[in-house]
Formats: sequence, structure tokens, C-alpha cells
Amino acid sequence: MFRIKFVIFLLLITSVVTAKVENLASFNTTSMDDHKVRIIDSGFEALKERIEMINRATKTIDVEYLIYNRDQSGRLVTQALLKKAREGVKVRMLFDNLLIVGQIDPFVSKQLNDAGIEIKFYNTASLLELSDVQFKNHRKTLIIDNKEFILGGRNIGDDYFDLSDHFNFLDRDVVVQGPITEKVTDTFNVFWNSKVSELPKKMPAKPPIKIDPTKYSLKKLKSRSTMVYKWYKKVLDARDFLTENDKDKEVLRRLEKFPKEYKTHTVRNITFVSDLPGKKVKSTRIISHYILEQMEALDSGDTMTIDTPYFLVDKDLKVTLKTLLERGTKVEVHTNSLYSTDAIYVNTMFNWTIRKWIKGGLHVYTFNGFKPDFLMTPFESIRKARFGTHAKSVVFNDTESMISTFNFDPHSKYFNAESGLFFHDNPEMAKELRGAIHRKMKYARKLTSSKDVSKHKFDNVSFGKSVLYYLLGPITLLAYPIL
Repeated sequence: MFRIKFVIFLLLITSVVTAKVENLASFNTTSMDDHKVRIIDSGFEALKERIEMINRATKTIDVEYLIYNRDQSGRLVTQALLKKAREGVKVRMLFDNLLIVGQIDPFVSKQLNDAGIEIKFYNTASLLELSDVQFKNHRKTLIIDNKEFILGGRNIGDDYFDLSDHFNFLDRDVVVQGPITEKVTDTFNVFWNSKVSELPKKMPAKPPIKIDPTKYSLKKLKSRSTMVYKWYKKVLDARDFLTENDKDKEVLRRLEKFPKEYKTHTVRNITFVSDLPGKKVKSTRIISHYILEQMEALDSGDTMTIDTPYFLVDKDLKVTLKTLLERGTKVEVHTNSLYSTDAIYVNTMFNWTIRKWIKGGLHVYTFNGFKPDFLMTPFESIRKARFGTHAKSVVFNDTESMISTFNFDPHSKYFNAESGLFFHDNPEMAKELRGAIHRKMKYARKLTSSKDVSKHKFDNVSFGKSVLYYLLGPITLLAYPIL
């Protein structure tokens, strides 16, 4: 029944957007050609892979991220892109506008544009436009020469690459080399050319004040003219972000020495699925329906393993999940505890709603928030940081699996544009991916009852975070029934 509904849904999408979107078939496409595929769980290795991919580029580089920070990892990636642009490689960077504010500002954009890098921002609606601003581009892709790409949960920021002394995400990427890359590029082009994507704002003109900044240090300049000081500081900060320093060189040296631990698979049956750009829920959502279709196909003897930072059951997932549990399908979920999460409000809803699913037979594991022993980190100080899971993966059974940008939460279901790769009839991929998730589960607590949820929800949690949990609780619990 669900399969019929899904087909009807796709037909409705086609009728709505065909006239507006070219290359629609690329948003749900399967290739039977050989592809080289490699899963990457290590954050520092994921950064190394991105730098190496950029360095291999000879023609084009397409970059697409929700978050892109001006920190150590952002510096290294941007400087590598800048070098390639100066060599004549065409570089395009598409950022979601909401979380880029203060990072890739007009001053940085101007420097990148001057070097030949094209930039656009997705959905520039202001925070006051509540109905529009929620529609984010949550896809995270780096495409090289239309031949290879990396896709997964990681944005560009130190906490995604095991470089933060305070908090890091345990995430997952997949690197793919092969012809399906052309379809991924097609979807990037659609997002790039969408009316929702706009050019950056122009850099503000220099303040019309007659002060020669070369005669003053920034500190003295600030005392003479705040306007001039701020303008010149932003110019200098942008230049500094793009200029290699000794710390950059040191991290690059460590990247070069860092080992690669993940094997390469040959995959012949691979599907790429992506949502469409735009601010309409019903006519742009594709991947959430595809995931449910894969779930509906499972049998009583199958085991489905989900790795997700957030697990909130919406109306559609509720029907499917209930059917699977009643059918006898084993369902495992690995997600964050309150201590390990970066979203307290999500954990509030999770702890409230997960109890009945545990009672119904769902196997639930919450990550403890500490660095796993198996994770290699580039600096000793990072070992004491807090960690949270951020991977978005599903092993549906012993042959079917997925790595994506999709979270099991309302934002991914209704508002975020997401993308993912589905690997069919491939026991090796499913086995490696399930093994990676189970390896993390060793550092998680299994919740076996409602009593367990209550007993352990504040494990290792600070007093301040506990207070926020209680303050946010009533608001999030009132909003949940709407979903």
C-alpha cells in the first residue's frame, strides 16, 4: 500500500515541478555501473580526504554546506579551494544562509570572488519571516571534476573533524567515485540556479572619513574612529582567514601523517536521492518517503539498525515503525543522550516519547558522550572533549544500507533539503556499516524500560543543562503533538 502511495506522490511532484526544475530524474536515480565507495567515520581522516580531493581537482569543484566556520578546518579547506581557483579550476560554493551569518560575510565573499570563486546563499529569508526561514539546505556535498564526491553528516567546522577541545561530533561520510557523480552534480546545478539561491551582498564601502589607517595601529585607529576601525578589522580578518599561518602548516603536517583505516568497496547498485529546492513541503520532499519505502519492504527476520543524532517519531514513521515491530522485525536505534546531544529541546521530546516504543520492542541505545577508545585524535587535548553522535545512517537488513544527511526529526522531514546514498544488494557495505554503528553502541547505554529513561536521563549532565532541560520541556512537549 505504501509503495502505491509513494508512486502517486512522485507523480504529484512531477506534475508540480517539472516545468520549473530541470534534471528532475537526477533527484532519484539508480546506477548499475561500478563505483568505488569508502565509508569514513574518523573526523580527522574526513578532513584529510576533503583536502586531498580538492588538491586532485583539475576542472571543477562544487561545495555545498549548511555550516561553514572560520575556524581551523574552515581555514584549511578554504585555503585549498583558493589555491585551486588561482590555478584556473572553477569553484562554486553554495551556503545555507541562516547559519553562515558572521562566518562567510561580505568581506570574506569579496576576497573569494576576487580570486575567482563563485558564491551563492540559499534562502536569505530573515528570522522575521518565520514561515520561510525554516527551509534550509541541509545537503552536505563536495564534488570534484564531476567524477567523485563526498556526502554525509559533516559540515565544515572543527567539531566535525575532531579538532575541538570542547565538543566533537562522531559523524560519517561516504566517498564515491563513479558515474553517479554526474547526477549529484545535476542536483547541485538545480540548487545553484534556483530562485531560492542568491548572490552575496556587496562588501560595504570604506567609511568616508579622512584618516590614513597606515599611520595607526588597529588599537589607536579604534580610538580615532570606530567606523573606520570596524571596516579595516573586517578586511584584515578576511585576509587572515585566507592566508596560511604556522598553525595551518602544523595541522597539514599532521593530516599528511594521519593513517587511512577504511576499506574501499566496489558497488554496482547504488541510488542517489535528494529533496528539491524550494519552500513548499509537499512538492519538494523526496528522501523521507524513499526511506519509509525501504523500511516497508523489510521482513520479520530482518534487523534494521539506525544511527541518528535525533530520533523523533512523526505520524508517517509511527505507522511504519509500529508495523515493523508487530511483524517481528528487530529495530535498533543509536542516538544521543542528554549529555551528548547538542539539541536539548530534541532530547526533551525524545525522553518523553521513546518510552512507549521501548515497551513495544524497540531497542534503544543512547551514547554516553565520551571519546571512544577506538577513535584516533590529532591532539592530546581533544581526548577530554565531550562527544556526540551526528551520523545519519541506516542498515535496513543484511544487504541494504544508507548514508545520508537525513535526521529522524521534523526538520529533516518537513523543512530541510536532504540527500542520501542507498546501497542495494551489497552485503559487504551493510556489514561494515552495521559494524561501525555497533562499535559505537559499546559506548552507549541500552534503555530497556521507562524506568531506565527516568533513571539515566541526567547521567553526567551539568546543573545548567538540567535547568535548561526543564525550562524547554513544556514548550517542546506542547509543540510535539502538531507533528
